[in-house]
Amino acid sequence: MLTDDLFQKVLIGPALEDGADCLRVVSGFASTGLASHHIQELIRNDVTARIELIVGMTPAQGLDEAHHLGFKRLSTRYRSQPVSFECRYVHTMPPVHSKIYCWLKNDVPESGFIGSSNYSIHGFLRNQREAMDTSSAVALNSYFDKLKSESILCNDRNVTDTINIHNSSDMNYEKVQHFNVENPESLPVSISLLIDRESRTPPKSGINWGQRGNRDRNQAYLPIRKNIQDMRFFPATRQKFWVVADDGWEAEMVRAQQNGKAIETTRDNSLLGRYLRKRIGVPSGAYVELRHLIAYGRTDVTFSKIADKMYYMDFSVGVT
Repeated sequence: MLTDDLFQKVLIGPALEDGADCLRVVSGFASTGLASHHIQELIRNDVTARIELIVGMTPAQGLDEAHHLGFKRLSTRYRSQPVSFECRYVHTMPPVHSKIYCWLKNDVPESGFIGSSNYSIHGFLRNQREAMDTSSAVALNSYFDKLKSESILCNDRNVTDTINIHNSSDMNYEKVQHFNVENPESLPVSISLLIDRESRTPPKSGINWGQRGNRDRNQAYLPIRKNIQDMRFFPATRQKFWVVADDGWEAEMVRAQQNGKAIETTRDNSLLGRYLRKRIGVPSGAYVELRHLIAYGRTDVTFSKIADKMYYMDFSVGVT
C-alpha cells in the first residue's frame, strides 16, 4: 500500500521510469489546478503522454463553473504532444465515486492504482492522509472504457444541457484546511484589500476596480505592494499561476499592470470580484466598503506557496 509521495509514485513515476504514455483516470471529483500542475510536471520531466480524465460525481452534484471552464481550457490548450489532455463527465446515474489510475504503454495496460485520492489538489498535494494500492491495469482499463460510454466530453456543445454547471462555492466538495508549509518561501504573505495607511477600500481600484464607466462592476484585482513585489514570492509579470482558496474555489491568475502590481483572474477579471463579493456576503457588482469587510471579519487575504506556480489563498474567518 502507498501512503506517501503519491503524486510522484502514481502520477509521474510510471511514465518517467517505465515509459508509460497514457494515463486513464476515473475520479469522483477533480480539480483544474491539479490537472494543470500534473501536465506541467510531465512536460518538465520531458515525458510524452496522454491524460484521459473522467469525472464521476457529476450526475448527482454537477460541476462548479470554474472547474468546467478550466477543464475546457486545458483540453483546448493541450491537444497534442508532448502532453495531451481530455476530460469527460459521467452523465448517467448512479454517480461514480471511484478513484482509479491506469497507465498504458502503446495502448497496452501496464500498471494500475486504486484508493482514496481524488484527482485534485486536495487528493495529491494536501497534508492529509491518503492511501493508494496497486491493482490490475487490465481490469481498471475495462472499467474506464465502460464509464467512457456513459460520459460526455467537457467541450461537447451539449455539455451544459447534460451536466449541471453551477456557480456556487456552497456546492464545493472539499474545504481546504491547512497545507503543509515547511520552507520560508511558503510562509503566508498578506495582501490588504484597503488603501495603504487608510481605513477604507479603494474607490476605483483593487476590489472596486470595476466601479467606473461602463465596466463590469465585479472587475477586481489584488494589489501587490512594493515590499511584496521585492520578495519575488509570486511569479514574474504575465506568468500564469494557479490559486486554490480555503473553500475549494480555484482560478488561474496572473500578475498584470505596471510592474506586475495586480493579481487578476486570467479569463475574465470579474471572476475574482464575484467570488470575493459572494464570500463577503454583498450582492454581485456591489461597491465594497470597509464596513462590509469588518462585518465579514477580514480586510486582507493571505497567500502561501503550495508548489511551483501554485498558491493557497486564505480568506477564512474565525480560524485561530
